[in-house]
Amino acid sequence: MIAGAPVAGQMSIGSTTGVLPPAVPTESLLLGEDLAVFRASWVAPVTAQQRIWRDDTDGRAGQATSGGVPPDFTTAATDASIAHAAALRWAMGDDGGDLAKAVDALLALDVPWGTNITRTEVMTSYLCAYDYLRGADLVELPQAERDLIEARLLSESESLTTGLTASNARAKVGATRALAGVLLRDQALLDRGLGDLQAHFDYSTTDDGWFTDSQGHYLNYTLGHIARFLRAYERGSGVDLYPNLAPYVEMSIGLRMPGGRVPNVSNGTNTPVAVHLLTQATDPQLAGGAMWSLLDGVPATYAWTTTNVLNNDWHYTSFFALTDFAEVAPSGPPAGTSFFAQGQSKLTVLRGDWSDASDWLCLSPGIDSPAGLLDAPAFHSHNDTLEILVCAKGEYLLVAPGYARADLSNSPPGFTPRRADWHNVLLVDGDVGAGEGGRKTRPRDFVYAPPVLGAAGGGASATVSTHYRSTDVTRSVAYAPRDQFVVRDTLSSSTMHEYGLNLVGRGTLTVLVETPEMIRVRWEVNARRATATITASAPLRLETASLWMHDTYNVFEPTQRVTALIDGADAQFLTVITTR
Repeated sequence: MIAGAPVAGQMSIGSTTGVLPPAVPTESLLLGEDLAVFRASWVAPVTAQQRIWRDDTDGRAGQATSGGVPPDFTTAATDASIAHAAALRWAMGDDGGDLAKAVDALLALDVPWGTNITRTEVMTSYLCAYDYLRGADLVELPQAERDLIEARLLSESESLTTGLTASNARAKVGATRALAGVLLRDQALLDRGLGDLQAHFDYSTTDDGWFTDSQGHYLNYTLGHIARFLRAYERGSGVDLYPNLAPYVEMSIGLRMPGGRVPNVSNGTNTPVAVHLLTQATDPQLAGGAMWSLLDGVPATYAWTTTNVLNNDWHYTSFFALTDFAEVAPSGPPAGTSFFAQGQSKLTVLRGDWSDASDWLCLSPGIDSPAGLLDAPAFHSHNDTLEILVCAKGEYLLVAPGYARADLSNSPPGFTPRRADWHNVLLVDGDVGAGEGGRKTRPRDFVYAPPVLGAAGGGASATVSTHYRSTDVTRSVAYAPRDQFVVRDTLSSSTMHEYGLNLVGRGTLTVLVETPEMIRVRWEVNARRATATITASAPLRLETASLWMHDTYNVFEPTQRVTALIDGADAQFLTVITTR
């Protein structure tokens, strides 16, 4: 699968002057004309994941709110989550107790200061809850109460702030402002929100859909806000912005690992493929592909915890995910298996096939802020320029270190995953750049050779070049149909350097051969193996170390690093990775 031609500039939200609904909505914009379908799926879930989401909504709706104005932010977040679930359950079944619970929470709405990110989570819950109740008649929800609720929603939405970053936080604030603008028919809020979203695209995305914070959980929970605005905007104002965000879809599917997840590349965890945006896409074929990606994963429950409430995990309201297009047969991507992003990201994925037991290699140039924009590093950046990641027969073996959190209850001492030597990169004197808190390379810093595709089943290859630490660096990757990836690295400088080929893997590490002419090492997990045979243009020496990977929140797995070192000005490494 080869992505389409690059577009000019960054991803775009279109006009930042919004279009309001022509009249005050009298039905839920988020549920819309699909209410009957949603209700039927509530009674008889279509999939196991729908059943889990419904049951979680039931559990949260059954909780008691604080019963008054929240005295602190944690109470406000809890009340908002319960109101959201109760309002949704009322819309599914017309239970008067659920309506009263949601209305009481909305009338007492107050959001004591949390952070610019967490206040946004809470406000989106309150806005969605009110939208679900829009179908109530004036006896159930009198106009006077509606006016009071809308005044509180408007005041709190206007008080949101974006902070100093244009990363995922800016997108979440923008989507929440824009959603409030549509639901409350407020032009200023809608326009501010659209402007925030465009600022986010300008800073945090490439034209082909790479999300610099991480294509995993940061993209997922950001889309948890954007998707709700897109749905309300399309149904309320008749403006369909789903095509504007199609690059996110293409990139996420292209990155997909065996098993239906995206890797913990950049500052991310190992997360299901872009759940939220794809669920309500207006293109049925796109929806079919999304369903395939989701259904291939393992259904998961989400605990009623303070962490999940404060971060408003959104999964329980994603009950709708597989509903709209239940009549569309889940379908995988086209027959082609390799993915070559054609825009600024220069990202490559080579895979044997789309099965759960496939071989898979990702070459990630390590993109930060888009070309020509801010010179500061993206907030969640890592030093991972030209990183490779590998799955062997479906098992993730050569890995990224993942989410940089040294403050969690299980965070191990010395967990510093932004450092270059925690990544599968080429080190020049121990690093890949100036650091700058995790600075990565910009799109303008890369040269991308056209990819080469073999015949069906005959492999593929790609080459990316860049420059750092006074050295020209080129990494070429190829997939042979006989369980092998080949990686060729070329480094050239006018001065002498110590060059390091850094590889980090899960499981048991065995050093099979260690000579100046060749190094052979093997990682093994669950009877799956990745064996790397390394040769170079100068005598080799080997260093090893134990590190950690964080690809599931607050779960840290030991990893083992090998670094093959040589000295020179011009140098080459040739690595053959065999999978078993």
